[in-house]
Order: sequence, then C-alpha cells, then structure tokens
Amino acid sequence: MAKPYIEPQHLKSGMSYKVRVRAGKKDPIKFSMSRTFKTKLKAERFANSISAQLNARDYGFLLSDLAVGDALSQFQSYVLADEDMASRYNKNAPSIIKRFIDSSLADLPIDLIGSHDITKSIKEIKKQYQLSPSTMNSYLSALSVAFTDANALLGFNFNIDAIRDARPTLKRYELIRKSLPRHRVLSLDELKLITKYYENMDMRGRSSIPMIDLMWFALYICMRQGEICQKLKWKHYDETTHILTVDKRKNPNDSENKITNIVLNAASVAIINKMPKGDPTDPIFPFNPESVSSSWTRAMKAIGIDDLHFRDLRACGSSALYRHGMDLYGVSKLAGHSSAEMQLKHYLRSIPVVLPENTFGASTSKNNYVQSC
Repeated sequence: MAKPYIEPQHLKSGMSYKVRVRAGKKDPIKFSMSRTFKTKLKAERFANSISAQLNARDYGFLLSDLAVGDALSQFQSYVLADEDMASRYNKNAPSIIKRFIDSSLADLPIDLIGSHDITKSIKEIKKQYQLSPSTMNSYLSALSVAFTDANALLGFNFNIDAIRDARPTLKRYELIRKSLPRHRVLSLDELKLITKYYENMDMRGRSSIPMIDLMWFALYICMRQGEICQKLKWKHYDETTHILTVDKRKNPNDSENKITNIVLNAASVAIINKMPKGDPTDPIFPFNPESVSSSWTRAMKAIGIDDLHFRDLRACGSSALYRHGMDLYGVSKLAGHSSAEMQLKHYLRSIPVVLPENTFGASTSKNNYVQSC
C-alpha cells in the first residue's frame, strides 16, 4: 500500500518539507501526488492524515484536479481488483465506461459536469457506435451507477445531479428510452427448419456444440442462456430424484441468493444424460454462451429466419408451458422471476384471451342473454 514520506527541501528562502505519496503495485487506485509545507509539523500532520485515509481506502484527497476520465479509470481498477466486487456489476460495464472515458466527458472536473455535458457525451457515443435509444438508456444507467459507487466507495464527488437533470431531456428527444417489449415467438415451421439445419451440420461434422439439445433444454426449463451454459454444475443435479437446483439467479432488485429447485421431465433428463459426465464442479453444458449465440446467429442467417434470438426461446418456452396448463406462479418461478409481473409484461407472448362458454347461462341466443340480465 502507498505510504507518504517527507523530503526536507533546502531552499534559499529557508527549509521546507515536501510530502510525497505514490500508489504501489498492489494499490487498486493508481496515483501520485506531492505537497510542500513550511514547517515539519504541518508536513507530518498532512502525511498522517493521508495515511489514515489510505488505511480506510478513502481516496478523497485526490479530488483537487480529478477529471472524469481519470476518476472512472481509477474506479474501474478499484472494482476489477476484487473478484467479488466485480461480480456485482453488469458484465458489459467495463466496456461501457471505457466509451465514456473516450468521450468529451473525460477531461471535465468531476464536480463541475452538468446536464449539457452528459447529453453531449450520449450523443457522441450514440452516433459513433450506431446504438439504439434503449441501449443508450442502459449506458446512462451504467454511468450513474459508476458515479454513485465511486462517490460512496472512494470518496469522490461526482456531480450525480447532472445525470438526473439530463435524463428527462434525453427521453423527450428519444436519445434514450426503455427497451421495447418483444413479441417474437418460434413457430412450428421455424422449429423444423432449425432442427433440420443443425442435423445437417452434425452429419457433416461441422457442429461442435449440440445446438438441438441446447435449444430444447432452453424451451423446457426457460432458463437464461448464461445459466444453462457453464453455470449449471453436475453437483446441482440429483440423478435419483431428477431435481435440478439453480442458485445465484439474477435478481436486480434483491441481493439475497435466489434458488429454484426444478423437477425435470423425461425429455430434459434425457438431454442431460447425453452430456459427458464430469466432476461435481464441472459444468453440465460446458459451452461458451457467446459461441452458442454466434452459432445461432449464423444458423438464422443461413435459414433466412429474421429477428429470432436464442434468448427468445426462454419466452417461447414460458408461453408454451402456460398454454399447456402450468400456472403463472410456476412459470415465473421456473424462469427465475420474483413476481408474475415480469412474465405478464415480457415473456407470455401470443397468449389469446379465451372467453368462457355459457357465461350468462346455457343458451347463447340474444333473447336469453337479455332475459338473464
């Protein structure tokens, strides 16, 4: 850890004392600073104050000339140095923050940025990378989280109000917006085409990932792609009871570990039994999620199917289970949602409203309807 030291300075005007402090190799924040005092007592007091802040991991003493780019870089280093801390953030956060570091926001003092500066950087990034308003909304949220946590964890003083003040204008001019709900469902004809495509790939020895099995498993148990690939371990599956335990499920609004126990059906058990059995800590499906996505994207392009993502299978499976009699609570719990609201708003697709028969009595005639009223 960095440690301040005092250098006596022999000047024509007399003695002075310079306090120097520089980050060590293991320090999460990279910095160097110095300050000169006319008396040794004042230099010692300052050095002791800096030591106390460093021991408390409080880096507020760096604020005097701190720019947004440097502050965000230091915060990134601080977070990424701790695996547990890094896991609490969106996996795309580092690349998102890097784009803000490369924007016009970078050279501005952290405490003087305004809503205009936030708006300008959002416009720059949106134009440079051709991003949608919904993507830019997630970018702004990631920046807000970085500002807030850097202030709380490192003692920085980012002007968080700048983001809050810019948000209404960014929404009004459609530079940001919430993600639009998807209504895409997998049709039976598309399912046949996808299956045939991957069967041909397997026959030619061109597929190293059992995409048909992954597709059906995603439809059966409605799990996220990142949960299926690499996260599910053999220790999570009981071969006797056919119970699959899924823990540490994504839960943005609650830090409590969310666990789901799933009694698998015969078809999903058969898929697991086809996977090479490993050690308890080995993944059941040892495939890179990004490789699965790439394979799916290539397949959709080759077949000519538009706008169907692998993640849509989760919603398609939820809708099919609901249509076949599973109650809303069961479908929500299977998919890893804390409430049924998420299922109703985003995952139950193409579910028609079915009017019950004989609502107003046995007869369906208009006259009997009037009489029953």
